[in-house]
Amino acid sequence: MSLLAVKNFVYTTLLTNQAAIVANTSHAAADVFRQMPKFDKLGSKVVVSLGTARGREARAADPRFDPATPGFAGRKEARWEIDIDIYSTHSDEFVGGDDNDTLIENVTRLLAKAPLLGGPIVDPKTGASSLLLELAENVITRVPPPYGMDSASPPLRVAWHAILTVLAVELITN
Repeated sequence: MSLLAVKNFVYTTLLTNQAAIVANTSHAAADVFRQMPKFDKLGSKVVVSLGTARGREARAADPRFDPATPGFAGRKEARWEIDIDIYSTHSDEFVGGDDNDTLIENVTRLLAKAPLLGGPIVDPKTGASSLLLELAENVITRVPPPYGMDSASPPLRVAWHAILTVLAVELITN
């Protein structure tokens, strides 16, 4: 399994499409992180970060590699559920709430349109390669209530958090 390869593909897709993430919102830019950043980096902007991941690997076809049969390798399928955390802040709770809903739609559409069959994905640490067969065809969206970020009453800034759980299916040859 190469969780890092899958996360790197998702991260690169989001990173290279930052303008599409904030399209039709009042935000000018988004910061994208492969791992969760320190919270002090959150400001009056949009932060998209890959969060919790859960995976399951199962034999898809053929047994493991057999040295007696050159060129023969078994295949496994890894099914990943990866949380994508979207954080945004705004001084206007109505505009910020609408923006948050739009950010969710933008990220979901962006991942669903990502080109998967352009070649193997590669783990940046180990160099292992695999194929990504499916991404964001199934998405679960959770939106906790917004919260005030300041001690002022009413708060000067409101923060939103959305969690998109996307399914990624990876084909591994071993």
